[in-house]
Amino acid sequence: MSELTGVLALAAMGVGALHTLAPDHWVPFAALARARGWSRGRTARITAACGFGHVTVSVLLGVLALVFGLEVLRLVGQRMEAIAGLLLIGFGLAYGLVGLRRAIRSHAHGHDHCGHDHDHCGHDHGHGHHHDHAHR
Repeated sequence: MSELTGVLALAAMGVGALHTLAPDHWVPFAALARARGWSRGRTARITAACGFGHVTVSVLLGVLALVFGLEVLRLVGQRMEAIAGLLLIGFGLAYGLVGLRRAIRSHAHGHDHCGHDHDHCGHDHGHGHHHDHAHR
């Protein structure tokens, strides 16, 4: 390995390490993990898989630039800039629709707020006695 290659490798590792500190790279994973109650192990596995995909796409774009030249990469980059916002909006809408569908599906089976399958805890349900349970 030449001295230049070593310096470039060290620079790439340094930039990569600093790159991971950007909040847009770790806050979404922390927020999802907390909201969904993921374990540290599951959070680490999902984050690692996404990081692997992120790095792989970056490397592939670099290889494309070397193989096909910077002009082709510039053309692809300009087109990606033009559609990146639309892709993000589309992904957000699709993710939102999946979440809405899951929410509707889970509510279609009824609520169980107080250990009984009743509509309102703490009210007479028409069968002669009163349930007074706190919501969990």
